[in-house]
Amino acid sequence: AGESRNWSERFPTASWPLGAVSVQLQFADANGQIELAASSLDLLDRAVPVLTVRQPLNGALLSNPLAVQADASDDDALQTVRYRVDQGGWLPLAASQPPAFGITLDLPDGAHQLEIQAVDLSGNESTAPLIDVVMDSTAPEIVIGGVADGGLYGEPVHPTVNVLDAHPGALDIRINGQPAISGEVLDESGHYQLSVRASDQLDHTAETSIVFELDLEPVTLQLDTPQEGAILSSDRVDLLGHTKPYATVSVQGPLSTHQVQADAEGNYRIDSVGLNSGANTLSLHATDRLGRISPELLRAVHVDTSGQDGLLGQLESAGEVAVNQPWNLRAIIRENVGRQRDALAARIVIERPEQSPFDIE
Repeated sequence: AGESRNWSERFPTASWPLGAVSVQLQFADANGQIELAASSLDLLDRAVPVLTVRQPLNGALLSNPLAVQADASDDDALQTVRYRVDQGGWLPLAASQPPAFGITLDLPDGAHQLEIQAVDLSGNESTAPLIDVVMDSTAPEIVIGGVADGGLYGEPVHPTVNVLDAHPGALDIRINGQPAISGEVLDESGHYQLSVRASDQLDHTAETSIVFELDLEPVTLQLDTPQEGAILSSDRVDLLGHTKPYATVSVQGPLSTHQVQADAEGNYRIDSVGLNSGANTLSLHATDRLGRISPELLRAVHVDTSGQDGLLGQLESAGEVAVNQPWNLRAIIRENVGRQRDALAARIVIERPEQSPFDIE
């Protein structure tokens, strides 16, 4: 009599359903069971879900689309697996093959902070460490300076290439197919093609190509036809000559002005320039595509429409001569246009009745 007995037991609850649990202290003897005491408890879920972020990695440099993937599980059941960007509102991750959850995002370029959280039915939360990422979905921008597409330049040029990109990578510059550097001096006349290819650290690429021309040559002008001092039998003359390719040739004649553009080889032709009878002076100059002007070219020509090549002739003799008397004949040839001649060959042709003509040189 007066004895007491106490003891304790530890019960594993991992497999028990959550909720109210009743406990009774009973005594059993030959007369049956007697309830000596009763109590109850609530079995609660205090374990947080297990959460593992697969991607993105913290500190990653990425481009869109951004894949967000996480594995989440709970000893009871999950209520949601969710994410938020830059302290924004929580949004759910879509469940796929358990225990995977994920979503694909498009984020603006720049730095962002990503949070991922799993919540079970009891409200226990598991939050992954903050994930910092930098997004760059924009290809580099190539800026060319010093020259422009289709440009024509009369001085040495220094083409420059700048690449605008938050995370620049490789840069390849070529001039006429050969490797080049930004700011390289070009000081030879010719046609050039500048090609640029730029990439960033995420392999976004940009390419551009321009063509331009460098003309450092002086403006020259030649007139091949007519020659200096030419005697022309017509009051119209065609001018043929040579100058820089595509230069404009201007002619001032005694009666009119003319303009024509030379072809790709520099050849030009001006047809039917009007002249006065007698002495004429033609004035020519060429203007290239950069506005540079050649020295003036003057060409003197003479128009003689008599067909006598600029010469005047005269015969002096008596009108009658008796048979057996000598005949005195004087021939005069005069240069009428001031032309310099190395020699002047002439002959006298005499025709007699019913006899063959003969001549004297």
